[in-house]
Amino acid sequence: MDNLNLEKFNPKKAELEVVVNKYRELQIAGIEDKAGFLAVDIARKDLKGKRVEIQKTGKELRADAIAFQKKVLLVEKDLVSIIEPEELILKDKQDVITKEKTMIARKEQLPVRKEKLAEFSVVVDDAFLLELDDIEFNDYMVGKQKEYLENKAAELKEQEDKLKAAKDMQDTIDAAAEKTRQEEAEKAKLAAQKVEQDKIDKEREHELALKKLEDEKAQATQAREDELKRLEQEKIDAVRVEKQKALDAKIALEQEQASIEAEKVAKQLKLEKQKAYTTFLAKYNFVDDGSFKIIVEGNTATLYKKLGEFKNK
Repeated sequence: MDNLNLEKFNPKKAELEVVVNKYRELQIAGIEDKAGFLAVDIARKDLKGKRVEIQKTGKELRADAIAFQKKVLLVEKDLVSIIEPEELILKDKQDVITKEKTMIARKEQLPVRKEKLAEFSVVVDDAFLLELDDIEFNDYMVGKQKEYLENKAAELKEQEDKLKAAKDMQDTIDAAAEKTRQEEAEKAKLAAQKVEQDKIDKEREHELALKKLEDEKAQATQAREDELKRLEQEKIDAVRVEKQKALDAKIALEQEQASIEAEKVAKQLKLEKQKAYTTFLAKYNFVDDGSFKIIVEGNTATLYKKLGEFKNK
């Protein structure tokens, strides 16, 4: 179909809006509203019929549009096939000239490019440089510059490492020589100290021998004095033990008498409490037949009585 016409859609938008607005007011009052239910059902079926017809029309128009699109593509392809081959031939002719102009410009820049690369010790064929445009050449030069700087940094570090290793070796030699000198001086000092110490030790041994004799005499004297003190202390301790035994017996007797008296008081108090409790129960004619109930909370006993029972049949 060469003529696509959207006017085939029927009814129109304005007509549909009128119908929808009319049906929008419909309500169903409840399950007993048969007339309302029927009116809604008729309206729904009417709208469904219009929707199905619109969708059917749309499907037909889309099919016509697809067929039209295929025809357009065929015509387009046929017309392009006439133009495109000659267009490509003309482009190739232009590309040849453009490339020649580019090569001329690059040859003019070739000395400048080689000079820039020489700063980083880079030598390459002219043919390679002529194949690079300005952006590609700049990227290549930046890469070589980075590589050059990294190599220089590595060389500098290697030199620094060699200098540090030489310094470390010299420091080790100096430290070993200083250690040997100190050890020799220490040996001489220790030998002199040993001679002096031997002399002091002999004098100390003589003094210790004399002190040992004096200490032995003093220890013998102290031992005699300690023995006398021990015997005297044993006498004092014996007297103290006898006195403590008599005191403990007296205290035990008093505690026993106090316990007996306290037990008597407790029994008397218990009898008085039991008597008061019996009097309390008798006051209310307590009989242990299930008609009374006693609840005890702490020191308080509360008496309840069941007065009667009524069953409502």
